[in-house]
Amino acid sequence: MDESASLVLGRTKYWRSQISPAVWKIEGMAIPSFAFITFFPFLFRVQEHAFFVFLVLAVAIRWYQSESPWIRTPIDVPLLAFAGWVLLTVPFSINPWYSLGEWRKLMAGILFFYWVVLILHQNGGRFETRYLMRAVVGGAAELCTYALYDFVVHGGSWQDRAAFRARAIGSDSNWLGTYMVMVLPLIVVVTLVGARTRKEMFIYGSMFMCVMAALVTSYMRAAWLAFMVECLTLTVISGSRKLRSIILAVSMAAVLGFYVMVQAGYHVNTISSVSLELRVAVWEKGLEGMRSNPTVGAGYGNYIFRELYGEFLAAAPPIRGSKWLEHPHSYFLMIGMGSGVPALMLIVWVFWTAGKTLVEGIRRQSDVWTGRFITGVLVMMMGFITRNLFDYMFAGSLAYLFWLLLGAGVYHCMTASTEGSIARRPESAPASLQTCVLDRTV
Repeated sequence: MDESASLVLGRTKYWRSQISPAVWKIEGMAIPSFAFITFFPFLFRVQEHAFFVFLVLAVAIRWYQSESPWIRTPIDVPLLAFAGWVLLTVPFSINPWYSLGEWRKLMAGILFFYWVVLILHQNGGRFETRYLMRAVVGGAAELCTYALYDFVVHGGSWQDRAAFRARAIGSDSNWLGTYMVMVLPLIVVVTLVGARTRKEMFIYGSMFMCVMAALVTSYMRAAWLAFMVECLTLTVISGSRKLRSIILAVSMAAVLGFYVMVQAGYHVNTISSVSLELRVAVWEKGLEGMRSNPTVGAGYGNYIFRELYGEFLAAAPPIRGSKWLEHPHSYFLMIGMGSGVPALMLIVWVFWTAGKTLVEGIRRQSDVWTGRFITGVLVMMMGFITRNLFDYMFAGSLAYLFWLLLGAGVYHCMTASTEGSIARRPESAPASLQTCVLDRTV
């Protein structure tokens, strides 16, 4: 071998032994950074552009190392089939360019999922997941602090939601309620497993109460329902009768308290059925559109509904004095109307496969911290699905946060049989926590 070839070989070895690990460490730190940024929707464009830079860099390094950048997961088949079918229906859309743009957003989220899995696979998952949880808790703390302060400053009232609703930074109450639904299960995970002292328990408990307060003052009834579904999911997954009794007692007390306030004349606007009547009306139109074109739909995207029924919405009389809604107000109905029944069946398959994967991961996981993290992701997914039944919240920063958490959860399910402790071993936890181990699954 001549001198020049030896020099090239030496430089290549240096790259692989020194520079490449440093780049992967930076990529790993990007995961919690993105998790924190997702709580600030006005930074979404910055986040999206930064993500593609990290994605291109990760793919380039894997290829340079003669390794595939794609890490296979249990949800590959339904997920890629769903994305492929939506793309196939784009030419049949009443507005192809708009539908193509919405499909691009869908693919960006899916690529984000695979990027998270790749980075965790490359670095072993421990470092990133530990800081991921801290970033989620920190982002939620910032968001809750702003939302509650904004609620008080603008004259929000506990008596009714008509005065003012707590809202997310740079967004509205719909986004705030959805954020809270997504982070509450993970806050519970940190509280049960991450707290080692009474002081930490107090801090995490206060954080939980802050998130609950933000959820309540968002006055999003669909978010409240999603939280109830999360509580029900947690009682089913856990085998703890004590936990089931506590959740049942608290839920009954909350419902009873709300009933007493309504009887006293408070929250008249909150119990109004106008919003539900409007949703039922647009759901009927959406189902009509799905029946008229069940194969390829009218076009993927939330505002295809407005283009399809624009004249009808303008001419139809208002419902109890309220204007018609301009989109289906259901993520699943949007998919069925926009890309046909096959797309709707495929997205249901995606969530079913993801749920099955997470449940199996909980069953195989021997580490307490990791098992509960997976449990938190599963509970979060059930709440997020419920929230999207009543509105289209699978967009922007919310979608990125969902794909990030799902990617981390699925990765730990894939490595459950060999994964070690991320934070600490069960024997180092307080005895009161060891008795609450989630050792039963659906």
